[in-house]
Amino acid sequence: MDAITNHLVEDNRTRPLGGELSIDDLELWVHLGCSAGERATTQPVLLSLALRFDAPPRACETDELADTVCYAELSDLARTVTSAREFNTVESMAWEIARAMRARLPGSVRMTLRLAKPRAPVPGLRGGVAFAIEA
Repeated sequence: MDAITNHLVEDNRTRPLGGELSIDDLELWVHLGCSAGERATTQPVLLSLALRFDAPPRACETDELADTVCYAELSDLARTVTSAREFNTVESMAWEIARAMRARLPGSVRMTLRLAKPRAPVPGLRGGVAFAIEA
């Protein structure tokens, strides 16, 4: 191994690599829409979440749930927030979920939350709508 290659290997072995934990397409049944009629019945939204760590969570080495962020708890929190009230906009719903989650996360964890409404009642819209927020 030459000096440059050796230096790169050493750097990769000694510096924290960080990490990302994600929740992909958690289905939530919610009261969401711009009209009372649309909000009258529940409809699905899909929540995706990316949590970025500056350093790997301790659970990488300990294998203990207490040493990481529990995605089941965050999923339950999203259900609690979205079942508490009706929402007019996907933006407001995403904001409320993000605020609740941010309060439970360590300060060093960066979060991107994406909330998709696959059945938005817009003629010709086949892919739905989504809003993403960084918190």
